[in-house]
Amino acid sequence: MFVKSTPTILTRLANSVTMAEEAAFYNHFRPRLGQLEIPRGYHSAVDPQTLRSLHLIEDLVDTKGATFPSDPSTVLTRGQMQDAVDLLADIHRTFAGHDTDLVPTFTGFWRRALGIADVAKAVRAFQGDDFCPPELRATGDGLWRACVRAIQMHDELPGTLLHNDPHRGNWYVTGEGRMGLLDWQTVCIGHWSRDLAYAIPTLLTVHQRRDWERDLVRRYHQRAELSESLDEAWLRYRQQLVGGLLFWAPTLRPPRAFPEMQPRALAVELMTRISTAMADHGTIDLVLSAGHKHSVRPPPTSH
Repeated sequence: MFVKSTPTILTRLANSVTMAEEAAFYNHFRPRLGQLEIPRGYHSAVDPQTLRSLHLIEDLVDTKGATFPSDPSTVLTRGQMQDAVDLLADIHRTFAGHDTDLVPTFTGFWRRALGIADVAKAVRAFQGDDFCPPELRATGDGLWRACVRAIQMHDELPGTLLHNDPHRGNWYVTGEGRMGLLDWQTVCIGHWSRDLAYAIPTLLTVHQRRDWERDLVRRYHQRAELSESLDEAWLRYRQQLVGGLLFWAPTLRPPRAFPEMQPRALAVELMTRISTAMADHGTIDLVLSAGHKHSVRPPPTSH
């Protein structure tokens, strides 16, 4: 059994907006996912007063002989990537159209997160990094406006249960070579494209992504049984590439007093992969040219 908890003030503060979501996943959603390659939860509880949390989870090393491909130098095979895409499709298909107040919406998640971390500042600072593609640097404030618009779009599109953070550090490989997904603390309801557009560029090298991504989106579209056309699915995938940047820009520059969330080398590598994908696809223009619907709630703002 693996024990995940928040034993210190810093860990409780850093995870304060996500602890209840992970408990909700293991208590309410995981039982519906049957034999999918996701850890089993035995007990999850959160104290809203003290912000302490405790999750008793399957020890994947013991039960599955799992390894964890968090190091970017670990190159996945095409079969493993197809397995990861199939897993996301199965999760999303299971909860397509699901409505619940147990976890926030994607936009609700970001309204809370933006009150804790100055994500806009981190995104703008990234544009000064030498590994930021010139196409993104040249957009000025357009990059941040695209981030905000990409969040808003989830209010306009059909929702499902999202893992919300399926970067390569949150996957494992079983002893039989199967891909599995762990760390469900940012689970929420939103459009499927969030997960797919975050997983593909972070799990794959830039060369692999360029070679495989069309086929992977086509594979996902078929397995998830999407009502959207394949052309629309391809558009949504390219638009939501911006979402990974929203998570990793603050990871490079965490808020004051927060613990380091990921090794800097990993953050730089994943930011490079994500931003290169955005540059390849002209993601900023694709997002900013998308019209607003009347039902959209006011955009989140940074504090």
